[in-house]
Amino acid sequence: MPNRNVSTEVWNDPKFTDDFTAEDKYFWLFILTTRYGNMSGCFEITPNQIAKDMGYSKETALNLI
Repeated sequence: MPNRNVSTEVWNDPKFTDDFTAEDKYFWLFILTTRYGNMSGCFEITPNQIAKDMGYSKETALNLI
């Protein structure tokens, strides 16, 4: 299992703190930590799987994408 570090400085980034909703932040953290992505940023995951993993509807997952 790969390890991915998330800098704590993200919480001081104006884009992250001012422009992202709570859902955006949760999705961002999901994308950074999901096993369906690789280090080059390619993902093999369906909107249905995103919805299932995050506890959202398929429509919400599609909107976040």
